[in-house]
Amino acid sequence: MLHQKLFKFAVFLLERLQALPDDVDSVMLVGHNPGLQDLALTLASTGAERARLESKFPTAALATLAVAKPSWRELAEGDAELVAFTIPKQFG
Repeated sequence: MLHQKLFKFAVFLLERLQALPDDVDSVMLVGHNPGLQDLALTLASTGAERARLESKFPTAALATLAVAKPSWRELAEGDAELVAFTIPKQFG
C-alpha cells in the first residue's frame, strides 16, 4: 500500500511537469524522497549515473535530467537522460 502511495506521488509530480507552459525551458523540483527519486527513475531511461541514483538518493542530492521534447505535455516515462547526479559528499 505504501509503495502505491509513493508511486502516485511520482505521478502527481509528473502531471505538474506536464502542466508547464511550453515557453518554460527548465524547471527545478525541490522536495522529499522517495518521491523525487521515483520521478527521476521514471523519467530517466539512460545516463551513466542511473544505477547510483537507483541505489540511493541522499538528502540534498541533485539529479539533473535532460529532456528532448517539444512540449511538456508530451513528457512521459523514459523520456529523459540523467546527465548528472550530485551528492553532498562530492563537495568535501
